[in-house]
Amino acid sequence: MDKQLEQEIIKIVEEMTLMDDLLFGSVFKENIPAMNLLLRACLGDENIEVVSVRTNFKENNLGYHSVIFDAKVVGSDGNLFDVEVQRDSRGAGIKRGRFYASAMDMSALNKGEEYESIRDVSVIIICNHDYWRTGREKEEFSLCMVSEMKLIDDGRKIIYINGAAKGESQLARLIHDLNCSKPKDMYYNEIKEKVGYIKDTEEGLMEFTGSLKKVYGMGSRDGLQKGIKQGYEKGKEEGKEEGKKINSLDIASKMKAENFPIQTIESITGLSKSEIERL
Repeated sequence: MDKQLEQEIIKIVEEMTLMDDLLFGSVFKENIPAMNLLLRACLGDENIEVVSVRTNFKENNLGYHSVIFDAKVVGSDGNLFDVEVQRDSRGAGIKRGRFYASAMDMSALNKGEEYESIRDVSVIIICNHDYWRTGREKEEFSLCMVSEMKLIDDGRKIIYINGAAKGESQLARLIHDLNCSKPKDMYYNEIKEKVGYIKDTEEGLMEFTGSLKKVYGMGSRDGLQKGIKQGYEKGKEEGKEEGKKINSLDIASKMKAENFPIQTIESITGLSKSEIERL
C-alpha cells in the first residue's frame, strides 16, 4: 500500500464510529464483555450473559431473501439476540424488525422440541436518531391483544434505540460511545480498548484495513481507494439526508397541527402522504 492511500485510509478510519457496521462488526466480533455491556444497557437486564457473538453473519434462505446480521448473539439461557446499527431510516422500518425476528426464530427451536420450548428472540435496532420521535432512549414492541390492549408474551421483542439520546444513564453513555470516533473519549473500557487497538495501533489498523479490502472486493490501489471512499461518503450523505428528513418531519408535524391541507404539506416538505398521515 503506498503512502498516499495509507494516509487516506487512516483518515477515514479515524473518523469512523461504531455506527459504521464494519467497525461495529470488528469491535464486537467475539467480544463477549462488550456485547454483555450493550445488551444489558439496551434491555435493562443485568442478568444477561452472552456465550457467543457472530458479526456480519449471513444466513442464506434458499429461494428467499437472505439475512445479514450485524451481530447474532446467543445468551447463556439459549435466548437469541440480533443487534443492528442503522444510520439510514430507509432500512430501519418495523417490517425489517419483523423479518429479522422471523429469521432468528428459525434457529430458536430445535427439531423435535415443543413450541413452548422456543427460545426468546430480541431484535435491537440502534438508529443514529430518534426514529419514533418520542424523545425517549428506546421504544419496545411486542405482540398484544388489540381489543383488550393486553400484552401477549410470545418471547419476541423488537427494540429501537434512539441514537441521539443524551444523558448519564447506562444506555445514554453507551449511545455516546457508539457515536464517538475517539477511543480516549469513550466511557466503557469493554469498547474503547478494541476501538483503540484498531485506530491507534499499526497491527490493528492493518487488520481492519484487510477487512475493508475484503468487503469491497478490491485488489488494486485505485479500486480499494475508490471503494472505501464511496462507502464512507455514502454513509455521510445518508446522515445528511436523515437530518433533512427529521427537519421535514418537524415542519410537517407543525403544519398538520395547524390543519394545513395534506397536499400543501407534501409540496413544502417533500414527504409522502403516508408519511404525513402517520404524524
